[in-house]
Amino acid sequence: MSDEIFSMLRDSAEDFLSAQVHNDSQTGRIGTPVLRDRKLWAAIAELGWLGVALPESHSGMGMSVDAAAVLCEVFGRKLFAEPYIAGALMPSAVLAESTEPVAFELAEGLVCGNRYLTLAWQEQAGEADSATYATRWDGATITGRKRFVSALEDDGIVLVAAESNEGTVIVALAVEAAGVRYQRLATAQGHYADIQLDGAVPMAPPLLVGAVADAAIMRAVAWARVAASAQLSGIARGCLLATTDYVSQRTQFNRTLSAFQSVSHRCADMLVGVELSDAVWRFAAAEVSVAKQPESLACVYAAKARSGDVALTTGRTAVQLHGAMGFTEECAIGLYLRAAMQYSSWLGAPAAMRRLFLARSGQRDLLMEACND
Repeated sequence: MSDEIFSMLRDSAEDFLSAQVHNDSQTGRIGTPVLRDRKLWAAIAELGWLGVALPESHSGMGMSVDAAAVLCEVFGRKLFAEPYIAGALMPSAVLAESTEPVAFELAEGLVCGNRYLTLAWQEQAGEADSATYATRWDGATITGRKRFVSALEDDGIVLVAAESNEGTVIVALAVEAAGVRYQRLATAQGHYADIQLDGAVPMAPPLLVGAVADAAIMRAVAWARVAASAQLSGIARGCLLATTDYVSQRTQFNRTLSAFQSVSHRCADMLVGVELSDAVWRFAAAEVSVAKQPESLACVYAAKARSGDVALTTGRTAVQLHGAMGFTEECAIGLYLRAAMQYSSWLGAPAAMRRLFLARSGQRDLLMEACND
């Protein structure tokens, strides 16, 4: 993908979000699970963003995760709260591998913004990678429990990973179907849902079966980690920009805060972290976009670990430099920190990502030290 296309994507995202997204719309909702803003979701569908990673055969733009990551970096900077990664990118990774008629139908609905999809694969807390599932598909119904499901709409469709006699399967299940119960828990920019399935009947036969299903799940997770890394890097940069703007205007002892050397040094440290984070996710995105097995790349874990650490450190430092007002919900800097906390832990916290990186890299001695920390 050319730099020119990336630049066009970035510019269009910045222009659109500058006009459409306002931080005050995210205040006053701590502890409240938030669903998609359907008007905004339809608007980004018109821009083509929902189908960026889908092939043209599935109504998409035929790009890849590197293009989606460029968008996500802007989403982070602008505090865009719509569940793009969970609600568009991850389902795209699954649907792109299926040739079932329902897959093409769902892909078209996803791209148009009138089908609200999400992926349900995790079943345990702290589960970073999974090869087996307790959720069972018996050939007609599906039974089990899924956790940490983001972007779940009341009239949406969930792509569920389950075990069967033929190995892993992925089925499309309407949230409104009989036998589906769920509870949402609030996050900084949305929600996670706990789903209980009791003999629920999917919309159609499985989308994917066996090794292909396993590969699609892990590809979806790898794509999501890269995109989340980009979003975390954007969150950190947004934090930095807001903080440098604040300290250059706020005065104490007849001097701006930026004139104090200790403040300048902390801002410089934040900038170094942001630039490192930016470089790592861009490298991972470029590698994953051309890899036949992106889930096997250690750079994915490195990107998620680095960007998570940087976003959290930058957010905390930014709150401190804003003083007492930084702790208030009305101050936008706190929104950045809460977003960093959400995305840094989603799909693997930095410590978990470092352990997976060491395991994938074959560095057993360092892995044992990391596990003992």
